[in-house]
Order: sequence, then C-alpha cells, then structure tokens
Amino acid sequence: MSRPVIAFLVAPLVVPFFLLPSLLSGMPDGFWFAMTLIVATITAYAGTFFFGLPAYLFLRARKWTSFWFAPVVGFIGGSLAYCLFIVLFGLSLGHSPSSVMASFSNASGLRDLLWPIGPEGAVVGSLLWLIARPDRAAR
Repeated sequence: MSRPVIAFLVAPLVVPFFLLPSLLSGMPDGFWFAMTLIVATITAYAGTFFFGLPAYLFLRARKWTSFWFAPVVGFIGGSLAYCLFIVLFGLSLGHSPSSVMASFSNASGLRDLLWPIGPEGAVVGSLLWLIARPDRAAR
C-alpha cells in the first residue's frame, strides 16, 4: 500500500483519539460515548476526504510540499469540516438555516474553531504529511 493511502487512513484517527479525554471525564452513558466517537470519526474521515485530499493533490501538483503547509491547511480543513458538520446537523434537526448560521456568530461557536477543532485539524494535516511525505520524489 502506498504511503499517501496509509496516511489518509491513519491521520483522521487523531480526532477521536484527542476527543477521548473530554468524553471520559464528562459522559457516563456508554451509548452516547460510542455515538460521539462514531460521529467524530465519520466527520474526521469525511473532512479529510473532502477537504484534505483535494488540498493534498493541489499542493503536490504544484510542488508546494513544505511541511508548514500541512498544519495550516489542516487547521483550515478541520475548521471547514466542523462548520459543515454543524450546519448539516442543525438542518437535520429541523432548525432554520438562519438559526444554524447564528451559532457561528457567538463567541462560543468561533472559539470552538480556534480550540480544539482547528488545532486537531493541524495535527491531522501534520501527521498526514509525515506519513505520506509528499516532499519526496516518487521512486
């Protein structure tokens, strides 16, 4: 299996791994614990596939393979995936689009993007880069 494929399979697992400490301290019910981990894992893989893969292919095609791109693009991709998840989740619960978008206008919604969502995305991007190593020429 090639390094990029392994990277895209392994790197998104950072998100549920980082979520474990907060879930273990505040969620006694086993069902919701499992559901939260499953939803976080699905969201992480979806975000990596829909935002990370196009970014990876775009940057690699232009030979922009320096390490610093990985955490920056990961931060942005993780934040975008979180925003998309919140919008889709809110709409699936029957909320109006304006009330869903209002959740981003308060300090709590914006704070979540800066901590912990953005840094988790940066770690996913960095781990993806460290495994895939797009800076090395194909042999």
